[in-house]
Amino acid sequence: MLSELSPFLVFVPGLPILAFLVLVGLGRRMGRGGIAFWGCVGPILSFALAVRMASVLWGMPGDSERSIESVLYTWIGVGDLVVPFGLRLDGLSAVMALVVTGVGSLIHVYSVGYMAHDPNPHRYFAYLNLFTGTMLLLVLADNLALLFVGWEGVGLCSYLLIGFWYTKDENARAAQKAFLVNRIGDAAFLVGVFLAAKTFGTLDLVDLSDLAARGDRWVVLAITALLFVGATGKSAQIPLYVWLPDAMAGPTPVSALIHAATMVTSGIYLVARLGGLYAAAPIAGEAIALVGAATALYAATIALSQRDLKKILAYSTISQLGYMFLGVGMGAYASAVFHLVTHAFFKALLFLAAGSVIHGLGGEQDIFRMGGLRRKMPLTFIAFVVGALALAGIPVFSGFFSKDAILAANLSLALEGGSWVAVLTYIAALLAAFLTAVYIFRAVALVFLSEPRPGTSAHESKGTMAFALAILAGLAAAGGVLGVPALVPSWGGAIRAALAPVVDLGGPPAHGAETANMALAVLAAVLGAAAGLYLFTRGRPRLEAALSRPLARSLASASRDGYGIDGLYAWLVVAPVRRLADACLRWIDLGAIEGTLAILAQSATGVGDAARRLHGGRVRSYATGMLVGVLAIMGFLIYFFANRGG
Repeated sequence: MLSELSPFLVFVPGLPILAFLVLVGLGRRMGRGGIAFWGCVGPILSFALAVRMASVLWGMPGDSERSIESVLYTWIGVGDLVVPFGLRLDGLSAVMALVVTGVGSLIHVYSVGYMAHDPNPHRYFAYLNLFTGTMLLLVLADNLALLFVGWEGVGLCSYLLIGFWYTKDENARAAQKAFLVNRIGDAAFLVGVFLAAKTFGTLDLVDLSDLAARGDRWVVLAITALLFVGATGKSAQIPLYVWLPDAMAGPTPVSALIHAATMVTSGIYLVARLGGLYAAAPIAGEAIALVGAATALYAATIALSQRDLKKILAYSTISQLGYMFLGVGMGAYASAVFHLVTHAFFKALLFLAAGSVIHGLGGEQDIFRMGGLRRKMPLTFIAFVVGALALAGIPVFSGFFSKDAILAANLSLALEGGSWVAVLTYIAALLAAFLTAVYIFRAVALVFLSEPRPGTSAHESKGTMAFALAILAGLAAAGGVLGVPALVPSWGGAIRAALAPVVDLGGPPAHGAETANMALAVLAAVLGAAAGLYLFTRGRPRLEAALSRPLARSLASASRDGYGIDGLYAWLVVAPVRRLADACLRWIDLGAIEGTLAILAQSATGVGDAARRLHGGRVRSYATGMLVGVLAIMGFLIYFFANRGG
């Protein structure tokens, strides 16, 4: 443990939270320059501190247990269970902290330009800083209880930011939907925390992984399953993914922060952090892999038909998170975290480029009402294409290396063990890779390459927005070097080296798996990109003719509607809950409770009315009453003592 740096660890999440407090307390009195300063200084300083700590941490030679730990105080003490308010920076949490603060800082800087004309920038930047701070608390927590505080914190911040423009009903409903869907997963997560504390007597994340092999396998399976249900809520996997497409109601930089650097990555981090626990429950790992592969393919088919540019990217995030869950489910933790990092680069870039398009078009989000923007917005065009190439997995962009690592590990398991789960998930993931290239280059074709619509006016983003796009474009293009040792000796493989002391890196791939997978993955990406470009440029008339057929039109409509899952949930869950709530209101609240209170109130009123009649205000009446009372009491006492004496 690097004790000399321990006192400073609290400032990594503390600096954005401090900026939040300043903006909440003084933001209304600041000018836009002051708000921009306090809005960006917290995450930037936090990033600088995280870089310093990570460089010292990774510079220590040969210590497999190296970490920076800080215990502020004992938070919970119940019997033998002691839970400190403690933070730990090791290889995994350092990678996550650098992603959260690095990409998050660029999103904050971009927001200065994007929100320049919003009437409430202080509130926006306050929420954004709180979001960053609670996510950092989540990844630095050394125990499940404190992690849950950060877990709930990012859920609260997502609600506040998705509904930032709450005067619009659809935005408020989207925020409520995100909040309530996540509560389902969080309830399961909390039960898993209680069960882990009861079973192992500790909530320390490292101890839980170390003690997992000693626990009853069915109890361990239950704990892992409950925690994974929580992860499906935060990381938008089947069946709790439905909140994320509607989360586009908030400002576009919020979407970038949620999708790239913060909330949705927390489920991946949780499973990777508790890799030892999941290794003791291999059935849970296979279930996670199946859910991840199914989500990757399912979301990709929906993204194919969306018209809203931000919703295309939203379903893309759901799909890419599916790849990460496929990786952690199959035990390829380093590959999954590598894809998490590159995904943060290119997905933040894509969302911010989309925000630049929407900003330049005055709020337009329908890709069929765009076109020809490559000439009017050349920087945004380059940025979006770089992000698209990385997302599609085109060599040599960052997404190619990280997605290829997950697919290669999966194919290796399929070839070595012959597992039907590995075979099935690999086929689904490869098909999803093809569809990913199709839908993202469909967006490129319609937004930038097609003929401009008459009357369309657009302007290029400048200043802080252009700066953030340029930096992220470089990271999306070249970020793959961080995970491939052969590319750049000094930087290549940095992520695997950082994670080696913390997570299981797995063995080498099966003979021929890497080469075979690379050929298949590149073929899928190139064919998908070519199909997307051709079908929505020169081949568009043929495509429209094909889609006019009844079956194709029905499939496209179903895909565009998300296969009716929202409607199904509304029928199966929302409507029954509302009917139950109405019945409770009618029979319990208004009937039993308010009815009982009404009876009591009427009785009290009746007694009061009767008592009031006894008080006429006449002194002689009061004297007569008192005399009668005294005589009655005296008569009773005489009778009592006479009988007692006899």
